[in-house]
Amino acid sequence: MHDAVVVTHYFEAWNRRDAHAVVELFAHNGTYADPTVPDGAAGPSLLALVSGLMSAFSDLTFEMLEVVDSGEGLLAVQWLMLGTH
Repeated sequence: MHDAVVVTHYFEAWNRRDAHAVVELFAHNGTYADPTVPDGAAGPSLLALVSGLMSAFSDLTFEMLEVVDSGEGLLAVQWLMLGTH
C-alpha cells in the first residue's frame, strides 16, 4: 500500500473510532511516540492508548491539512485534532 494511502486509512480509522484498525496500520514492530508518550507505545499498549483517547474524547476527529511526500518513503502530515474532553 502506498504511504499516502496508509496515512489516509489511519486517519479514517480514527474518525470511525476503530481502535483495532488504527493499530493494525502499524508495521509489525511499529511504535507510536509523541511528547505525551516519549517511550512509545506498541501492540497492546498502543491499543490501550488509542482506545483511551477515543473514550476520553467522545467526539474525537482528525482532519488532514497537508501531506508532503519526500519520495523516499517518508511523509510529513499536518493534521488537526478536534474533540471535547
